[in-house]
Amino acid sequence: MTGMDEFRAEIDEIMRRAEEDRQQQLDVLEAKQQKFHNMLQLFDRHADAIQDQIIAPRVRYLASLFEHSGKPVMEEEEEYRHRIRLRFFHTEEFPCTSDITILIMHCDFADFFKVKFEYIILPIYVTDQYKFEDEIQVAMDEKSYPAVGTFLQNCIETFLMHYLKARKV
Repeated sequence: MTGMDEFRAEIDEIMRRAEEDRQQQLDVLEAKQQKFHNMLQLFDRHADAIQDQIIAPRVRYLASLFEHSGKPVMEEEEEYRHRIRLRFFHTEEFPCTSDITILIMHCDFADFFKVKFEYIILPIYVTDQYKFEDEIQVAMDEKSYPAVGTFLQNCIETFLMHYLKARKV
């Protein structure tokens, strides 16, 4: 059996090592939190730029082509801040309704984000492709912005090709 002084020394050493380990874990956690915070700021900066410079002007132009479209809705809630919706209402010429949603979202990879485009045209029998969904994953870098523009152009062209088929002749 050990004496009290040896016992205290052993226990104090265990406690000291545990506290050092705890402090290291806290430092690692703080570094991870800071990295995550920095990534969110980077995402917000690029998502805001993509939305303002690429998505919103294209959606506004598309809306301007049809008197029966609503105004593009850019969500105000933080949870949906990088989502734009555009609605086309039922008219005599276009006997259908349609919704387009474009969403900028985080990606599984820290330095990338996704842009998702989807539409639906109802009732479903007015066109052969009433529902469409596609997305692109790009790096969080200004060099990726043209790829987003091309992606949106292709998606909008697909939508128009099917939406215009719904027009009454």
